[in-house]
Amino acid sequence: MGHFKIYHSEIGAMFMGKWWAISDKVNSAALTHHKPGPAQNKTVNLDQLVSIANRIANHHRITHPVMTALEDPLEEGYLDNLGVSQEEMDIVIDTTKIGLLAAEPIFRSN
Repeated sequence: MGHFKIYHSEIGAMFMGKWWAISDKVNSAALTHHKPGPAQNKTVNLDQLVSIANRIANHHRITHPVMTALEDPLEEGYLDNLGVSQEEMDIVIDTTKIGLLAAEPIFRSN
């Protein structure tokens, strides 16, 4: 019997494709969210945005209950590649954390 590898992103993409009405683009981004993020001076696609957003969230410990051992590090120069300053990123991170804290009671009530 042959062995095969299946990655958690593949499982997630299969689940989302079966149970949620999402577009193929969103499913593709979920499937490839561990691939490299955007390169400097290149057009950014949805897959790359999801990849870098995943790495930023991991780096800042913005997590969810379903965790895996796989954690991709941030790539060197990712802010420059996105055309974002450190100050702008700090605002995004702080706003995200505040929003998650505010939404937590709603998530826990279900």
